[in-house]
Amino acid sequence: MRVLITGSRDWTDEVTIRGALLPLQEDELCHGDARGADKIAGRIAEELGWKVTPFPVDTSIDGPWPAAGHHRNRRMFDAFKPDLVLAFPLPQSRGTVGMVDYATSKGCIVVTHVTTEEAK
Repeated sequence: MRVLITGSRDWTDEVTIRGALLPLQEDELCHGDARGADKIAGRIAEELGWKVTPFPVDTSIDGPWPAAGHHRNRRMFDAFKPDLVLAFPLPQSRGTVGMVDYATSKGCIVVTHVTTEEAK
């Protein structure tokens, strides 16, 4: 099974991400290579021995910011073809919400997690 991570750049709750990944026993994860949820999930997946594929924005393909992140997300989803999307949004997470909507429109299973951190 292929797992795609989408989440806020301001996400710091490692406990929730670890809790979402541990029971899956998957072997392949893709993320957008941004700080926050992406980097945390990538590091945890590597610790678990999964194959991890970062998919950073390429402004020569995705165009200028701020739309580049949204374009990268769709390109990442279409290239990786995940079986499952794990979302870690915060209230300001427009890119995460856009990815959830896109994945849902493609018929992909999406599981959204909320942070356990009081400050968020």
